[in-house]
Amino acid sequence: MEFDQALRYLGNFGRYQILLYLILNIIASIFTRLQLIGMVFVSYTPKPYYCTPPEGFFVNETVPVFLDQGTEMYDSCHMYVVQDGEVTENVTRCQFGWDFETVHGEQSVVTDFDLVCDDAILAKVSVSLFMTGILVGSVTSGQLADIYGRKPIMFISLIGEALSGLGMALAWNYYVFVIFWFLLGFFEQGLMNCGIVMIMEMFAPEKRTFAGSICAIFRGIGDIIVSPIAYGLPNWRHYELLVSLICLLMLPAWWFIPESARWLVSRGRVEEADKILTKIADFNNIPVPTSSFLTSRPQELSEEVVPLRTPQQQPDKDAIYKPVPAPRKQLGPSRHGHHGLSGHQSSTKIAHQKFIPPASSAQSIEKHSLLDIFKSRVLLVNFLIMGYCWFVIGTVYFGLSLYSAELTGNVYFNVFLLCLVEVPAYVVAYFMMRWIGRRITLSVSISIAGVFCVLTACVPDETSDGKDISALEVTLATIGKFSLTIVIAIMYVFSPELFPTYIRNVGIGACSCFARIGGIIAPFVLHLNKFSEYLPLNIFGILSLIAGILSLYLPETRNKPLPESIQDCERQGHSSLCSSKRHRLESFNSQSSDKAKPDAI
Repeated sequence: MEFDQALRYLGNFGRYQILLYLILNIIASIFTRLQLIGMVFVSYTPKPYYCTPPEGFFVNETVPVFLDQGTEMYDSCHMYVVQDGEVTENVTRCQFGWDFETVHGEQSVVTDFDLVCDDAILAKVSVSLFMTGILVGSVTSGQLADIYGRKPIMFISLIGEALSGLGMALAWNYYVFVIFWFLLGFFEQGLMNCGIVMIMEMFAPEKRTFAGSICAIFRGIGDIIVSPIAYGLPNWRHYELLVSLICLLMLPAWWFIPESARWLVSRGRVEEADKILTKIADFNNIPVPTSSFLTSRPQELSEEVVPLRTPQQQPDKDAIYKPVPAPRKQLGPSRHGHHGLSGHQSSTKIAHQKFIPPASSAQSIEKHSLLDIFKSRVLLVNFLIMGYCWFVIGTVYFGLSLYSAELTGNVYFNVFLLCLVEVPAYVVAYFMMRWIGRRITLSVSISIAGVFCVLTACVPDETSDGKDISALEVTLATIGKFSLTIVIAIMYVFSPELFPTYIRNVGIGACSCFARIGGIIAPFVLHLNKFSEYLPLNIFGILSLIAGILSLYLPETRNKPLPESIQDCERQGHSSLCSSKRHRLESFNSQSSDKAKPDAI
């Protein structure tokens, strides 16, 4: 029978699946978000800051004062020259470091390594190098996971993330720090990609929307707890130590988490996949077919007609077979007085022969790579559109996350508020994907995010008569983040549904590369506020609106099987905006004929 039929028989959300689902989400969703959103506090610049005065002097004696909108402010980068114990009128750059005014004793890489004034760009560079690590990890981990499996690459990434975080916490200078932060990004993406793909490959099509949405809620929970942890550990080194040690506590999960059975089938390792499905059935106290999960006919799963073994019985190691249709006639009459098998016999007595792996078997394993995308025009166009959408998400999401530290008010509250809206956004995304579908929900949500980015850029901190309206700016930014979070939830469900199984992980990794390129340039887009405070958010808005238009040309994948081959992706085609009724009818008929094959996987 088909793989998705086996998943339905096992119940999708049985006891084993729920436990595995929770563990994978803790590792791939929550842990990775602690590092990803934690970058806001790691690279945070407390304000105001000014030159540290020489010993025996005070700030008001050695630091120049200037007016900023009628308010006296200390110069952040200059001080008066002190000569022979006297303060002169000559001005120089800070000679003894900087003092930072903090609300809660915050310490970041900026305060530890004095990344301000002439070196302020180095703080932006460090964030970009972190994103570059994620970019490299997207390419590398995706390809490795499609070749060697999801499970080993995920756990190698888990160990690498923990060790890189410990290296960051012990870094003694800026250059050592950025090396470990790059490595952290590299391993984090492997952890996230493999975990998400394993989760999506656990479920049949009708359950993937629900599973993906709950997975997104776990990511939202990870985002929410970042601010409380950072508030309790205002020193960034202590924060990194805690998060890294927590990662190491999950290593025993290796002995519980199996390899992705869907991936095993795609590589021709059907016996291993069947053993995993049998293990799940035994754990859930579900009767196991006498032959094999992946080769049984659909009617063999009916409890009325199938002889079943008990969970205690061990499966025969040679019980992996491919069914062959039984003969239509018998040599003698049946007990009902007719030639041929009875209805009961015809549904249960099946001749067997050794199982023949599907098309994506071991003979073709080495031939599959990201280059397969270029073999299909439909797959290539969908990939490019998804890549652009991921680029916009990376640019705008990380841009808004970093921008939250610049909003008026308490940095912990602002980050917490912008993360808090993510959980209800994920819930809304689930119902929108279920009722409306992926394509329209994506287009509408990313367009709304773009509109509110533009509106946020146009709102001043105060009115012409001096009335403070900064709360309006925070509100508009929060609505934009809400809409963008819906987009992220959709993309994590939508993206795996557009790639065939044997290049799904590398396809997701490639799409993630576009997001990381956006994350790399996001700090520098925000740096443009030195030229115009309206420029960064307007750029975010325009990029989002373009993505909203392009996403309308993607195919709708709601309640459709995951594509196993490029031909399946071709049958998905594009959206109805560029597909004729005839094309959609042919696709439907082709899918129906594939499902009718008794030996389909």
